[in-house]
Amino acid sequence: MSKLLKDVLLILTVFTLSIVLLNRSIADEARNGIVTAGCSDWKPYCYKEDGRLQGALVDISKAVLDAANVEYTFDVYPWIRVYHKGLNEADFLILGLGRTQKREALFKWIAPLKKTAKIHAYQRAGSNISLVNTDDLTDYIIAVERGSYTYDYLVERGHDVEKIVTVSRYDQIFKMMLDNRVQLFLLDDSAFKPEAKRSGFDPKLFQRSILVFKVTEYLATSEKTSDEMVEKLKASYAKLIEQGKINISD
Repeated sequence: MSKLLKDVLLILTVFTLSIVLLNRSIADEARNGIVTAGCSDWKPYCYKEDGRLQGALVDISKAVLDAANVEYTFDVYPWIRVYHKGLNEADFLILGLGRTQKREALFKWIAPLKKTAKIHAYQRAGSNISLVNTDDLTDYIIAVERGSYTYDYLVERGHDVEKIVTVSRYDQIFKMMLDNRVQLFLLDDSAFKPEAKRSGFDPKLFQRSILVFKVTEYLATSEKTSDEMVEKLKASYAKLIEQGKINISD
């Protein structure tokens, strides 16, 4: 056997061994219960300020993971990436996934992280738009977050997709309305003022209109995450609720 062939075989052997060891390390991490928790930048629930991740959903999720003795990492991603990772990756937890009929069978639902959200339509203050019920929404161009349950809601109700504008950041929603590029936007009541102020817009520039729907946001994960992990986190959550250490009605 030539020296060159021996060298090639040695390199292939080392490479193969490295892959095996890497896969074993990943599997060991999964068995040891290391998870990644992710959320979108969503004030006041989950957001980064001064380099620190904070918000009610973060606090509750950390308490659940700590009580379950599960190792974890947290990070903020664009919502569409959070959703994709939560849908397709094992041991990735979504902080604040709205539990809707469309998503029901796609995820494993661990526990609610906040009280039921009220999603209202908002319009520019002083505009002559008059909404009586949700059927009236079809007449208008509406801004929503990309990949969100607000987008799903409009599509499921037969809204013309050409009249739905999707954005990746909340500040774009406010700017588009003030630039008259959209006539309405859909947003959680509790997030409206914090997000408007953080984006540098006076909330008084916008006017709340009709209640469109309600939804509860959960700690959730993909079908690829083990039932053992899900049940462990459910039990941790239940124990903290019973002890009064977390309260989602606040």
